[in-house]
Amino acid sequence: MIKGVSNIFSDILLPANQNLQLTKIQLVHNTVELTIKATSRGANCPKCGLYSNRQHSYYFRQLDDLPVSGQAVLLRWQVRRFFCSNSVCPKGTFAEQLNEFAQPYAHRTSRQAQNLVKLGLALGGKAGERLAYLIGMPVSDSTLLRLLDQLAGQFQPKLTEPLRVVGVDDFAWRRGTRYGTILVDLEKHRVLDLLADRSAESLANWLEKYPTIEVVSRDRAGVYADGTNRGAPQAVQVADRFHLLMNLGVALERFFERKGVWKLVVPVTLPVVDATATARPRRNGTELREGSKTITAATKPSNWQSAKATNRQKRLATYHQILELQQQGLSGRRIASRLKLNRHTVGRYLKAEQFPEKTYRTRSSQLDRYKQYLRQRWDEGQHNAKVLWGEIQTRGFSGSIDVVRRYVQVWRTDLSQAEAREKAQQHSKRPLSIKAAAKLILSDNTKLKTTKAEELSYLRQWDQEVEKAYQLTQAFKRLIRERPGRKAYEEWLKLAQGSGLVEIANFAKGLKGDEEAVIAGLTLPYSNGQTEGQINRLKLIKRSMFGRAKFELLRTRVLAA
Repeated sequence: MIKGVSNIFSDILLPANQNLQLTKIQLVHNTVELTIKATSRGANCPKCGLYSNRQHSYYFRQLDDLPVSGQAVLLRWQVRRFFCSNSVCPKGTFAEQLNEFAQPYAHRTSRQAQNLVKLGLALGGKAGERLAYLIGMPVSDSTLLRLLDQLAGQFQPKLTEPLRVVGVDDFAWRRGTRYGTILVDLEKHRVLDLLADRSAESLANWLEKYPTIEVVSRDRAGVYADGTNRGAPQAVQVADRFHLLMNLGVALERFFERKGVWKLVVPVTLPVVDATATARPRRNGTELREGSKTITAATKPSNWQSAKATNRQKRLATYHQILELQQQGLSGRRIASRLKLNRHTVGRYLKAEQFPEKTYRTRSSQLDRYKQYLRQRWDEGQHNAKVLWGEIQTRGFSGSIDVVRRYVQVWRTDLSQAEAREKAQQHSKRPLSIKAAAKLILSDNTKLKTTKAEELSYLRQWDQEVEKAYQLTQAFKRLIRERPGRKAYEEWLKLAQGSGLVEIANFAKGLKGDEEAVIAGLTLPYSNGQTEGQINRLKLIKRSMFGRAKFELLRTRVLAA
C-alpha cells in the first residue's frame, strides 16, 4: 500500500482537468484500488447552480476504470456533500459531481464505458465479455449490450458530399418469413442505413431525405422499383447483372423440368489411374512390393533391416577382438575387463567354433491355419476382406477383421497396371439433376473440367431445344460481360421471343416490363456487388448475436463501422 502519492502518479492515472488528487494505491485481490478526492474547496448545486463550500459530510463511491498493466482498476472516490447556500432551493444538501469523468449514479468512468462500447460494437456480447476479462475490464455480456442499446438510433449517415449512387437489397431475418433492407453508398463503399422491413413505403420515405441521389442499383424486386419511383423519381434505376443471371437460371430450371432432364443418363468417362504410381510401398516378409514391381530388401532395406545389419557388424567386430586378445595370452576375465563386457558373453564367444549368429524367434499367428484358404479364395476373385473374414470364422477363426485386412492388403497392391487401367476406363452412368443441367448451360465451356465438359457436350446433343437454349444463354452472358448497348439487347430480345422456348420467352417478357433498368444494368458500370458484400458482413454480425439480434442492436453494430 502506498500513501501520500505524488502528483506524478495523479497526472498519469487521472485526468488533469478534473482537479482530482490520488491519495492511496493498494492491490486487493488482483485489483488495483486507487483512493482519490477532489482538490476544489466547494461545488455548485446541481439544482440552482449556486456555489457552496460548507461541507456537510462525505462518503465513498466506487468506480471501475481503465486497467493498468493488465490489472483491473477500482477508483474509491471520496465524495463530499455540501449545504446549499440558497434558502429557497429544494435541495438542502447536494453531492459534488465529476462532470464528464463519471456520470451520476454510474458504476464506471466515462472513459471505460467508451472503451467497452467500442469492444461491444466490434465483438458483441459474449465475445466482448471474454476479451474484456482478459484485458482487465471484467464485465458481463448483458452490460455490454445495455451500453450498446443506449446508442441505438443515434447513428445517422454523416455525408460530407452529396449522396449520388445508392445500392438497395434485402437481407433475411428469417429466410422465407421476415426480411429487412440495407442501403449502401456504392461510391464510398459504406453502409448508409438499415430498414426494419422490405416495403416500398419505408424505402420511399428514406430516399426522399436525399434529393441528390442520381443512381439506384437494385435487384429485380417490384417492391424496390416502386419505392424508388416514389422516393427518388429523378434517379436512374439499374438492374443488377448478377440478379439478371439468377433470373435466367430460374427460367432454365423450368425449361429442364419441362424437358424431363432427370430421365437423361449421362455417360461419363472416369480418368485413368496408374496403379504403380499411386500404390504405397509395403513390406511382405523380406520383400517390398510397390504396385506390380518387387523390390528386394537388399536394394531397399527397411529401418529394422538396417538396424539389424548394423548390430551384426558390431558383434562381429567384438568377436574378432576377443579372439585376438586370446591369442595374446589373456584370460577370459582380463578380456572382459578390457573390453568392458560381461564375462559370460566372452566365455560364450570363446567356446563357439565360429561366429555365433543371433537367432530370431518367429511368431506364430492364429491366421496361419487359414492362409492357404485365403489365398485360394483371393485367386478365385473374392477380394472383400469382410466376406473372407466371415468365411474363416465359420472354420474356427476367432480373430478380428483387422487381422484379415492387414494380411490381404499386400495382395491389393499386386493388381497389375493393365487391370487398373481397364477398371478406370469403365463408364459410369448417373442421372443429371435440373439444377446441375441449368448450371452447365450457364457455365463457360472453356473453364469446365473434362468431366463437366463431356456432360455439357452430351446435354447439347441430346435435344435441339437444349442447344438453342445454350446459344441464347451464352449470348445473354456476352451482353452482361461486354455491355454493347441497347441495340444488341433489343436484337437478343427478338431472338429469345421468337425462339419457341416458352421459359426463355417468358424471361424476355419479364425484362421488357423492367426495360429501362435492365438496359441501364447492361450499359452502366454500377452493380450491387458491394451491397452483396455488405450483406455478407451483416450476416456474420447477426449470427454472432444469435438470440440477442434485435433490429436496433444490429443496426447500431453495422453502422458503427
